[in-house]
Order: sequence, then structure tokens, then C-alpha cells
Amino acid sequence: MKHVTGILIVFLYCYSTNMLIAQEASFRNVAEQMGIVATYGGPSLGGGVSFCDFDGDGYDDLTFAAWSSQDLFLFQNNMNTFTNVVNQTGISNDGRSKTILWADFDNDGDKDFFVSKDLAGNKLYRNDGNFNFIDITDAAGILSDGTNSLAACAGDYNNDGFLDLYVTNRSGSDLNELYRNNGDWTFTEVAEAAGVQDVGKFPQAVSFLDYDMDGWQDIYLGNDRLLGNTLFRNNGDGTFEDVSEASNTDIAFDAMGIAIGDYDNDFDLDMYISNTEYGNGLLRNNGDGTFSEIADSLGIAVNRICWGVNFIDIDNDSDLDLFVCVNHPNPGNPDVTNALFSNNGDGTFTTLENTGMETDTTLSWGSAIGDFNGDGYSDIAVLNSQPTKFELWKNEGSGNNWIKIDLEGTLSNRDAVGSLIEIHWEKRKIIRSTHCGISYLSQHSDIITVGLGAAALVDSIVVNWPAGGRDVRYNLATNQVVHILESNASVGIGDAPLAIKDFELLPNYPNPFNPSTNIQFNLIKSAAVQLDVFNLQGKRVKTLVSETLSAGSHTVVWDGKDQHGKSVTSGLYIYKIKVGNLAAARKMILLK
Repeated sequence: MKHVTGILIVFLYCYSTNMLIAQEASFRNVAEQMGIVATYGGPSLGGGVSFCDFDGDGYDDLTFAAWSSQDLFLFQNNMNTFTNVVNQTGISNDGRSKTILWADFDNDGDKDFFVSKDLAGNKLYRNDGNFNFIDITDAAGILSDGTNSLAACAGDYNNDGFLDLYVTNRSGSDLNELYRNNGDWTFTEVAEAAGVQDVGKFPQAVSFLDYDMDGWQDIYLGNDRLLGNTLFRNNGDGTFEDVSEASNTDIAFDAMGIAIGDYDNDFDLDMYISNTEYGNGLLRNNGDGTFSEIADSLGIAVNRICWGVNFIDIDNDSDLDLFVCVNHPNPGNPDVTNALFSNNGDGTFTTLENTGMETDTTLSWGSAIGDFNGDGYSDIAVLNSQPTKFELWKNEGSGNNWIKIDLEGTLSNRDAVGSLIEIHWEKRKIIRSTHCGISYLSQHSDIITVGLGAAALVDSIVVNWPAGGRDVRYNLATNQVVHILESNASVGIGDAPLAIKDFELLPNYPNPFNPSTNIQFNLIKSAAVQLDVFNLQGKRVKTLVSETLSAGSHTVVWDGKDQHGKSVTSGLYIYKIKVGNLAAARKMILLK
């Protein structure tokens, strides 16, 4: 009876949340209440913030860059408060820190640490597994000669399963660096050979993304001083091609931040770029290798001095909204108020008012997205400079449902950076992508929060891994965290619906069941049929049918045993049928 009660609670909860009515989104700054009382010591282009779970306990932590006279701020999330634990780590600060990146560079299951600096040398720290960090910068082959480094990002550009590192240098004479991860805690600097030095520019923002959906991570740079932004297309052979002009992404900005996401839900990645008072840019991906800049026509140019920018679904309605950090030389000036835009779901935006942020005139630089209290609504962390303090904007929720996706690579890099995720429900589909280094000098949580409106069930989540495989999870209840481990033999059905004109897969009966259940399907014509049972990790448990069957109704009995005749445990299972090149799947519950 214990198992039955738990399952009834899950379904009743899903039903009740489906009846909630969405409310207008609002935020509340809880930084001081949560123990985050600090500021970036001086302006000098400010710094970034990471909203990443650095200790692996499942809760998003916060890391803020620091001025040269300060220690870094490593705020560990205790759920009720944050505690600065930098003195327990061995991580030091000997210069103005800029980009903060937590990444598992050696795929050992814990986060390592990289920080860029504009006065002192960049630093790479290895996590020894006990949350002690060892400075391996020189031994790893990372240059630490005090160049004017600012933006940095990590991604697997050669798809070998290890995260590489791209570091920009903002001086016009120092060249950008691409560090290829050799998989043995050494890196080889290959920017010149790869063609990504970007000579003579003043970069302030950078991110890996796969803009053309070919499975290879490209690089986009936001450059200062009207010198033109740069898009490097990955050729898939270790080299890149500068396609800035051909793609119409070479906008001449004082660029400072990059947001990446599919704001118009047309299944490709768009970019929003911050700028000065001359106006930010929205680069809409045309799906043919080119982009169109349309920010002004949509009323989201802002026309103030902007820095960190973020696509964020603030109300969990599945559409990506937009948050923009604004700065100004004079604190308290109304021109410094950060901007928040709501996506109307039709490719347009509306400026949001009465969100709790309208009187915020802090000096904002980097910003990042995460969910510090685990309630399924995306919160915003902002690094502010003296005299204003760091902010943590708690999302008060909208009543809409959500699902959180936690990816773990095996063939791909363990952090699953560079993955493309498809979410299917109620005949809808949206995509999300994973990045390590985005916005302005910042890093979002690597657990993806997806808003689902009133939906109570997700039909499927499809993960397209950097290594090239696909994994699918089916029929998932909302308002939960789903951990997806990359399988060695990926299983997927793409967009296949539950009923297809050549066959029909029916609900199993009884369901829940013990000790056996009947799986019925109808064939319109004779066809080759594959019928399998999978667990929620995507592992095949039992093949029930693998032969050509005649037209008509067919019933197969599953006795709850695996391929070796061993009884499986209680839980949720997926049965999937493949008929020719089409497939469908349903869920069933085994109770013991």
C-alpha cells in the first residue's frame, strides 16, 4: 500500500497544479536576507557571477567575482542561507577577477574552477574531490602572464568528450586563446591553428553555441569599440571559419553581453547582444546560416548602457523572456534601472512593470540564472559594484508548472555542455541549449528549468548529446527534476506520436499491475515490429517482439521479468513499439 499511496499523491499533485491560474511574475531581492552582503569593490568594467552548484549537493550556489583587494565570494547554498566558504577552498585572488567558470574539466564528477583576470594572470584550479582546490595553471599549460583577460567560456569544440577553454584578451594587441583539453590535465593552446585569434579586437563577451545545428560548437564574440562582432563557424576538423559578414552577425557595437536561446520557438538559437545607449541587438536566426537584427523593431533595444543579458522564462509559460542589466556613471540615476521584457509568445515582447525591480538603480554588471530554493522558478543573481551590493532576485512564482533537466554525459563531456534539448508536450515542442560561460562574464545553472504552463505531463524529453547520440525520456510528470544519463546506445523516437495511421499502441492493462500486464497494438497492414520495455534510465529491460506480424490486433503479455528471466523492481517503465521507421511509446507502473 505504501507504493500505491505515493503514486496517487503524484497524480493528484499533477492534477491540482494543472488547475492553477497563472499570475503576473514578480521578484524580491533576498540577498541580504540570505546572508549575501558584499559588493564588487570598484567599477573598472565590473565582473561576473556564477549560479552553479559547485559542491555537488543539488542546490545552486553563487560565486561572485571580486576587486583586487578582495577575496572571491563563494556562497554555498544551505537552502535557508548562503555561507561564504572561499577560505575553505585554497582559491585565492591576486587581481581583479572577471569571468567565473565552474566546470568538470577531467570528467571525474566534481567541479573544477577557472577565473579570468585583467591585471593578474588567469587561474585554473583542480578539485581534488574533497573540495580542496589545487592551482595547476602553469602545469596545465594555461598562460598566466597578466594579459588583459576578460570574457571566457568552456565547450567541447572537437567533440572528444573533454571541455576546452576559450579566453579573450581585451587589449587590441593580445590575442585570444583556445585551449584544447588533452584529457590528462594539460591543455594545448591552438587559437592560431584553429583560426580563432580574432586579431585587433576588444572582446568583452564570448560563448560557444551551435548556431547552424550541425553538431559542432561555434564561437560568437561581442567586441567593444564598434569593431564588429565575430562569428566563427566550426568546420568539424579542428578549424573555424570567420562567417561574421556572411551571417550578418558582424554588428558594430560596444558589445558587452550575449544571451542565447530560441525566443521565437522556431527550433534554432537566436542571440541578444547588449550595447551602449545606441541600442542592444536581437539577432534572429533565419535558419539558413544568416541572422536578422530586429531589436529596435520589437522595442527591446533599451538604449542605455547595458551589460549582462539573459533569456529567462520568468513565468514558466515556456516562452523565453528577457532580463537586461543596466549601468550608469551616476548611482540612483533612473537610466540605470534594469530592464525586464515579457515574451508575448508570438515573437514580440512587452516591457514589464510592477515586478519589484522598478526602483532598482544599482550599478549592475554580470548576471546569471538559477533556482536557489528549488521551487522550479528561475531566479536572477546580479553582480553590482561599489557602492551598491550584490542582488539575488527571488522569483515569486506564477502558478505554472515546470520540469528541471539535469544532464550527465558519459561519451560527451560530463557536464553535457553543448547539448540541445527538445521538450515535447500537448503537440508542442521547444528547445533549450546548455552553455558554460554566457551573459557578461557569467555562468548559468547547468540544471535547465523549463516552464510548461498548465501541462501536467511531458510527452518526451529528447537530448541531443555533443557526442552525437540521442536519448529520450517519455511520459514525465511535471514539477520534478529529471536526471538523464547519456546512454552508450542511444534510444529515441523523435516526434513520433502515440497513434500513427499504420498502427496504434493502446494503454496496457491492468495498470498499475502485478505480476503481469497486457500490451495491445493494432496493425493496419503487415509490418516488421519491434516491441521493447525500457527503464527510466533508457536501458532496455526486455524485448517482447522482434518479428514481422500480420495486420490486425495483437496482445503481448509482460510478466515483469527482464531479458535474463529476473524479476524487475517496482517502478515506472516505458514500453516502446517500432513499426518500420515510426515509433510510439507509453508508460506503465509495476507494483509489488
